[in-house]
Amino acid sequence: MKLRNTSDFDSDALRSIIRSVVREVSATMQREHPGGLVWDRQRVQLRAHRILHTCDIWVRQSRVGRGTTGTANLLGTTMRITLSGPDMAHAFWIIRHEVWHLFGIQHAHFPDAVMHCTPGALEAVRGIFGLRPDQQLPNKPKRDPKAKPSPDALAAAKLAKIEAAEKRWTTRLRRAQTALAKLKRQRTYYARKLGAETATALH
Repeated sequence: MKLRNTSDFDSDALRSIIRSVVREVSATMQREHPGGLVWDRQRVQLRAHRILHTCDIWVRQSRVGRGTTGTANLLGTTMRITLSGPDMAHAFWIIRHEVWHLFGIQHAHFPDAVMHCTPGALEAVRGIFGLRPDQQLPNKPKRDPKAKPSPDALAAAKLAKIEAAEKRWTTRLRRAQTALAKLKRQRTYYARKLGAETATALH
């Protein structure tokens, strides 16, 4: 799956939730697909495989106090989730709701616990996925600011740059000396030749 996560919550945790939900919904659909579609077990498994490997998922976070929402294309591979807070049961519930759409189920065929986010529906989610009542999504790990290099490290880096520059200029100097020596030989040759021709002309 392609996961774009612009929320405060850990991407690995969200990815794990999505995988768990797809597996749970796939198992449910293999027992009975409630969308009016004639799907055998193998087709459900193929659909689950496609969702897990090709789905484009964007997890956002509401910054203005709006509720948890989501959208997904019916039988598609696009899902958008907006989380209003860190409650893990809410995250499981909305992802499960949208994954039902990805499996081709319309709202008319949703059971109440999947259709409406009620206290009972959240309790059912906790029971299915083994969540604690107060379990929350972990935040993204904080990145430590880059440590400042020590004075010795700075000096070593500068010395390395100087040595590299010295090597370059030494190479250029050798090339220049070679070119000058060649020009000197050519100048001597032509000066002697010119002198010999002048002497011959005088005689």
